[in-house]
Amino acid sequence: MMIGLPVQAGKPMVSVGFVGFHRLFNPVWNHITIPLARHYSIDVVESDSMRVPDYLFFSVYGHSHLNPRYASCVKIFTSEENIRPPWNECDYAMTGDHLDNDRRHLRTPIYVRYLYYSTETSGRSIVKPADYDPVSILHSKTRFCNFVFSNGHAKERLKFLDILSKYKTVECGGGVRNNLGYRVTDKLKFLESYKFTIAFENSSYPGYISEKLVEPMVSNSIPIYWGCPRVGDDFNPSSFVNATGRNLEDVVEEVIHLDLNDSAYMAMLSQSWFHDNKPNLYCQEDRLVGFLNRVFSSRTDSRQENYARLGLST
Repeated sequence: MMIGLPVQAGKPMVSVGFVGFHRLFNPVWNHITIPLARHYSIDVVESDSMRVPDYLFFSVYGHSHLNPRYASCVKIFTSEENIRPPWNECDYAMTGDHLDNDRRHLRTPIYVRYLYYSTETSGRSIVKPADYDPVSILHSKTRFCNFVFSNGHAKERLKFLDILSKYKTVECGGGVRNNLGYRVTDKLKFLESYKFTIAFENSSYPGYISEKLVEPMVSNSIPIYWGCPRVGDDFNPSSFVNATGRNLEDVVEEVIHLDLNDSAYMAMLSQSWFHDNKPNLYCQEDRLVGFLNRVFSSRTDSRQENYARLGLST
């Protein structure tokens, strides 16, 4: 059945399915279907349907994509984890990896999904307005630093927390090292009161940049970031404290310097998050649509035949 997305006159129809995604993933409205809906009528085939989609997007939870019923599908891998494309199981992939010379792959950093297709960031932007006022923002910072995480296995993150906590108390509002007595529910609102936010990834890999870096940016809290060694390709490295590849004691010294010197703190806060205060090329919706246009063109003939058989207009 066609779910959620009505047929739009004059727009070609494309049949897609989604398996192996997080339980909160919405197969109808997501970072793939929203931009595509501006160009296509989208037939989202439910995983329990008797029909089989032409294009199957799959992620890392389970192995449903290997079910023989999907043998005829063009398979596109995408993930919100630090996992490489399983090229023996997919035809194309969309991940944060830097595979610029592979036409089967599109670099789609995780933070793009968070910035542009998440209800949490609706109405927010990390492009700084012309009247951005670091003085008033500094005055609104009533707390030092926060740590909000639920994964207790990231050793680098915990090590840094222990070192920084020797200087001042770091307030932990997640499930790990919680010292507030409650779990934070509105994370972005919570971050707004803090000068700094510990924004360490679970792991480090070139290109892997999750929402952890942009959450404090959205909230005007300076991130203390560790993770992607090429983070400067995507964001202005002068706008945050970059701990990647550095001695953590030296990183703490930089944080202390910024905390004790308002002028230094405001100088960093005045920096644009993006280079030249313009969203980078990975934020351009046309890149995703262009890539998938090319993917879809590989099945044009069979797709037309399928829709004709089902009595659906293309």
